[in-house]
Amino acid sequence: MLLVKRPFPEGTVTVYSRINDTIRDIKSRIGAKEKINMDTFSLFHENNFLEDDKTVGFYNIDRGSTIDMVFNPIHKLFISVVMPKPEIVKIEIYFASTVSGIKKIIESKVGCSMDDMDLYLGNQRLEDSKKLLDQCNIEVDTIFQVKRKKIQILIKKWSGESIMLYVDRYELVENVKVMLVEKVGIPVDKQKLSYQGKLLDDSRDLASYNIGWHSIVYSGCYLH
Repeated sequence: MLLVKRPFPEGTVTVYSRINDTIRDIKSRIGAKEKINMDTFSLFHENNFLEDDKTVGFYNIDRGSTIDMVFNPIHKLFISVVMPKPEIVKIEIYFASTVSGIKKIIESKVGCSMDDMDLYLGNQRLEDSKKLLDQCNIEVDTIFQVKRKKIQILIKKWSGESIMLYVDRYELVENVKVMLVEKVGIPVDKQKLSYQGKLLDDSRDLASYNIGWHSIVYSGCYLH
């Protein structure tokens, strides 16, 4: 048996090995066990790259030894991206691409800015500055999702109490009021929100009032 150190998700897997097995044989078993394409990663032992056509015996790798699994930085694959519209686009990326690099590819494909967007895999928001392979396990046709960036706003109640909300910058004012119902105990039709002295219209979105990160919105209620 060999111990294989996996980079993401971090952990160790065990695979059966014989002295005359090729490295490709070992990679095939790892791929079957981890459900990934064996051509998307390389194996290293004591910092030495293991060539696919060489055998375990050639490298003097003993049973119980630990080998490292590293995703190939030059490998390319297709992924599917669900846009907010909704619309699904398919793009080709490198395993070693940063998330910001992938967003630029998406931008060129769909023809709209990704500055106000984040890339997600499931519920995980992927950081722009980091490589994709350092944040998630990707395979051919993995489905990602583009979501609008959330902003943090502060709701100041008439009592002086503050409420922090994370909202879509393009959220309708009416929807923000719905979020506040449980927190302020006032029905939507009785709430009034204002920003920089202006009463906010239910049918407009926050962005139309230039409400952004850490903006302070004041909450009150109608007495009639």
